[in-house]
Amino acid sequence: MNRCSGRGKVVLAGLLAISATLPAGAVTVAPAGEFAARGVLELGRGRIPARCDTTFAGTVTESGAITVTAVSFSGLNPVCHLIAPLGLPWRGQAQSHEHFTLEAMQVDVRAPLLGGVCGPATVTVHWRGAESAAHFERVQLPPNCRLHGTLATTTRLSVTP
Repeated sequence: MNRCSGRGKVVLAGLLAISATLPAGAVTVAPAGEFAARGVLELGRGRIPARCDTTFAGTVTESGAITVTAVSFSGLNPVCHLIAPLGLPWRGQAQSHEHFTLEAMQVDVRAPLLGGVCGPATVTVHWRGAESAAHFERVQLPPNCRLHGTLATTTRLSVTP
């Protein structure tokens, strides 16, 4: 039995229309602006990993949108110097105060035997707010690559739902 009056239906339709224009699960990242994140990422291709000093640089908006515009790999392992990002900028979004995604993440490993393209893939990264750090927990990049490690931001970022 339908107990909603004509006026009630109009009000309900209006509320649904307003809610459809609001971002679902809006996440706030502060402060907005440029960021850098540094740490050690282990890039594994097949069974052979390379531990590399890694830096991501980019911008973040107050709404949680992330743009990674530069990535560098370095370190004692010579393979690290043969890894290059592809398809920059990588775009992402904070999904919650604990996770964010990066879209179309892709790297080229230009090393004999280890070589090849990893990705592109949308990856989920864990956010450790107390450390202001992004943790890559065995993130998979097809066809057979994985990333593991933590990058801490130089500017302390807070992510709130």
